Amino acid sequence: MTLPPIPAAECHVLEVGGVLVPPGYTDPAHGNPYGTSHHDAFGAVPVGEPTRAAARAQAQRVVRFARVVEGLGVVA
Repeated sequence: MTLPPIPAAECHVLEVGGVLVPPGYTDPAHGNPYGTSHHDAFGAVPVGEPTRAAARAQAQRVVRFARVVEGLGVVA
């Protein structure tokens, strides 16, 4: 399996020790493996509830992941 190239911003996050915690394809909240996004057409399209729900689900996933990593003693 060939993986797609990592975008520059994600590459920088990894270089400084960051961890990416995207929701993944199977997440029922959004299903976008790159995370929650919204295109507002220069303010013409307000953020809707599906996008807000996806952002909440992604935030909860990040918090759960951080708690697990902290419990392993990885975070100083």
